[in-house]
Amino acid sequence: MKKLRVLFLVCLLLFIGSGVAGAQYSDTFLKIEGDPLEIWAANEGTMAAYYQGQYQYYQSDDNESSWGSVLVLDGGSESFPTYVSEEICSWMTFPDDRWEYFTPVSHGKVDAWTIRTVYRAGDSGVEITQTIAYTNGSSYYRKSWVIKNNSDRTYTDVRFIHGGDAYFGGDDESLGHWDPSLRMVYLTNPDPAITGIMGFYGASSSPADHYYEGSYSDVFDYMSLGQLPDTVRDDYHDSGYALQWNRAGLAPGESWTIVAYEKWTAAGLVQVLAPPDRQGAPGETISYTFTLANEGDQETVYNLTAGSSSGWNTSLESSTLTIPAGQTASVAVELTIAPGAAVGTKDILTLTATAADDDSVTNSDSVTTEVIPPKTGSLTVTIEPAAAVAAGVQWRRTGTTTWFNSGATESGIPVGTYTIEFKEVPGFEKLDAIEVAILQDQTVSAAAIFFPEPPKTEGPTGPEPGNELPSTDGGGGLLNMVPAAIMALAGALILKRKKR
Repeated sequence: MKKLRVLFLVCLLLFIGSGVAGAQYSDTFLKIEGDPLEIWAANEGTMAAYYQGQYQYYQSDDNESSWGSVLVLDGGSESFPTYVSEEICSWMTFPDDRWEYFTPVSHGKVDAWTIRTVYRAGDSGVEITQTIAYTNGSSYYRKSWVIKNNSDRTYTDVRFIHGGDAYFGGDDESLGHWDPSLRMVYLTNPDPAITGIMGFYGASSSPADHYYEGSYSDVFDYMSLGQLPDTVRDDYHDSGYALQWNRAGLAPGESWTIVAYEKWTAAGLVQVLAPPDRQGAPGETISYTFTLANEGDQETVYNLTAGSSSGWNTSLESSTLTIPAGQTASVAVELTIAPGAAVGTKDILTLTATAADDDSVTNSDSVTTEVIPPKTGSLTVTIEPAAAVAAGVQWRRTGTTTWFNSGATESGIPVGTYTIEFKEVPGFEKLDAIEVAILQDQTVSAAAIFFPEPPKTEGPTGPEPGNELPSTDGGGGLLNMVPAAIMALAGALILKRKKR
């Protein structure tokens, strides 16, 4: 074996004594057989992955894989318990005997593209449901874990780590990278013309808290310690990587969901790295940030194009991007889901980068957007006084047809900002439209107060025809004093009224 560790015999003896059935991985591995990816999952969290027929996690044969998970409970305690996928324990250096294997509970295929595995963390009462899902034809797959506390005690400082020893591209030597915008740890091989990247990142709903890329043995050591150091190596070496998620506490009955993706890209001197998949409602605009990496030896200008498989509108922040040799840059792409898009529709947004001076230097990557039901809220509008309501004042959202009475609630309004208008009735002043913001799963309340119209008064009347005052234009004397006299008289009247 390539990597025989001192504790292998200890792990084996502990395993035999644990009472779990023997490590016949050829029997416990279930497979998703797709193209270009094939993913295997064992009944206690160990995994294997193949990209274009080449295994990407180190394994000496089909019966083992050095890829799995570690769960830490009460991480701040002096001797916190640690639980680990069985096969990877042979690579780890545990500081003491506070760890044990995950215990298999159930293991099966939901369908041809989904494997669901349930395993327990010893007698802690914590159970993990792991789901591996793949869309055939994609160069990435989704893995998620639901960690549920079925015990009657609260655990604090909970940590979940997933990773292992990489065998990227069949070369087994890789350079480590960390992209802070995608929060992705990824690998590149020495020759970008042979392989692209292999990367691991959390979904936008569950970004990783810590990461590590380094020598495979160091990866396992940090995993066994329950803390990744947030570093990568900048030299080519026998590589591994891992991500870590933290949670302050897990109370009885609580669940913690982690979603992550692992991806591969095609070979090329430019790499396009898509962000995690998203969901959105019809009419919603989603902004995705793609990362581009120039793997060439000179600064290059790239022309960018974006396209939606559903024909939805896309908008690029910039149609060109200049990237120095060996550096990365980001570009935002907006995708607007069609207002009439059916729930459940999955669109593939693809960004393609092509060198402006050499169209043979090109690459692309994609992200999937799934249409979900609109996020909605409700609105209640109260109208006062009662006399206005009795007179027939009602409300509605501008652009809609239904008028509502005071106190009525309109439900199922898509999240967003709206104006509310009111029906005009005689005897009450017109009220301008008011603006409200509808929030998801909430009822927003608004109030409108109407005032009676002021009584109409007759304005001053002009002189009878033929009795107009003589013009004062250019004149002087007594006629020029008339307006001033009138103003003085009015002022006196006002003063008298104030004195009363």
